[in-house]
Amino acid sequence: MEPQVKALFNESMLEVAKTLYPMDEGSLKLLGGFESFVYEYTLNQQRYILKFTHSSHRTRDQIDSEFDFVNHLYQQGARVSKPVTTRHGNYTHRIPADMGYFTLSSTEKAAGIRTKDLLTNPTLIDNYGQTIGAFHRSTMTYQPSFNIDRRFTWYDDSLILDARKYLDDTDLFILGELNSVIEAIKQIPMSLDNYGLIHTDIHAGNFLVDQDQNLTVFDFDDCAYFYFLSDIAIAIFYTVFFNPNRHEVAKPFIKALLKGYMKQHTLKKSDFLRIELFFKLRTLILYLALKRSTQPTDPFTQKYNSIYLEDLKQHKPFLNLDYDMLYEEVQKESMV
Repeated sequence: MEPQVKALFNESMLEVAKTLYPMDEGSLKLLGGFESFVYEYTLNQQRYILKFTHSSHRTRDQIDSEFDFVNHLYQQGARVSKPVTTRHGNYTHRIPADMGYFTLSSTEKAAGIRTKDLLTNPTLIDNYGQTIGAFHRSTMTYQPSFNIDRRFTWYDDSLILDARKYLDDTDLFILGELNSVIEAIKQIPMSLDNYGLIHTDIHAGNFLVDQDQNLTVFDFDDCAYFYFLSDIAIAIFYTVFFNPNRHEVAKPFIKALLKGYMKQHTLKKSDFLRIELFFKLRTLILYLALKRSTQPTDPFTQKYNSIYLEDLKQHKPFLNLDYDMLYEEVQKESMV
């Protein structure tokens, strides 16, 4: 989180939250947060999440549109954290700050625990794919509710629009790479079954898993109109990106993930063969996010840059795989 935003937050905002959301006395506690202040609270033994998001990151209208979409998924039976309204029946509440404002929002806390075995749990991988596929099937029927603004398109995200200000002379080439991959993705034909409003960030940090290996997904902060393939690419990217043998472990994971996905939604071969574009976009976006929100000495940032900055300069693919053959294998094995 940017230092100037941290400086705007104060304890009085917590008191506002306590008046808007019923909660057990003394239950409010800070969890952290990368782009928002995230708290947990309880009410009658039920756990909830509370977020304070500064307007420099997301406007109130954008968060209202996020919650409208999440509520649609919830009503469709998707496994998501249910939005919680204020005492006044609103998804959000605006709290003025010395610069801009904070938007207050809340959801039920997802049930389950974080997973540590995504590469070794076939049932979980299948459910992971099915969860993403079910989201994509559900989004095909989504229309914003009355008085809800349409959510932004992927290339209008503030991190992309403001990319130049996070770069300096040592990494300015990132801007050229970013513009190139954006233009390539924009050329992909759009259809109802490959493009719509999606999560855009479904990695293991944004879902919990229950004892039956079912996922509950949360944090739709980055949801945007984008190609469905992006969600699949994100799932793969974050599962293997720090694995020293990522090229080897990725193939069986991708096959299992796609088999699950295709139980819920179609995936055309012509779309899947473009997945390296989405891997590259995510590599660049994460670089920018870390440059914006962390210090150069941050261990995660140092590790990420040591692996991927040189790969970007040399235009190396994220994975050395034959995607055509991989897709055909999934198709054949799914028919058995």
